[in-house]
Amino acid sequence: MNESENINTNTIFPLFDILDEKIKEKETFTSKNIKDLADNLQKINIIKDNEMIYNILFVIIRIYSLRYGNDKIFDIPYNGEKLNSNNDNTVHDIKFDIRNFPSKLQHILLEYTFMELNKHLK
Repeated sequence: MNESENINTNTIFPLFDILDEKIKEKETFTSKNIKDLADNLQKINIIKDNEMIYNILFVIIRIYSLRYGNDKIFDIPYNGEKLNSNNDNTVHDIKFDIRNFPSKLQHILLEYTFMELNKHLK
């Protein structure tokens, strides 16, 4: 696939569509929201399947950037930084600053983390 090709992100990931529909308003993401998201991400670290949850978080970020941003498929969205790269340019982790995300995406991520925590930490 050519990098410049557009990918139809509609209906590719139903969870994203559900969260996107649920968060209709693009309210300001408050400092309390930032604290809640940071706290949720810390709590997710103790969940057995946390790697899967973090992968889903990345997919949500990726789909949002492709659907609503101008990113190409191989770009790291929202000024994310590659971490733990070897000389072969393999990316092992990506670090994001949530302040670089659009407000609606921040709310979607917060909603998803609450959902996961409710499922795993009952």
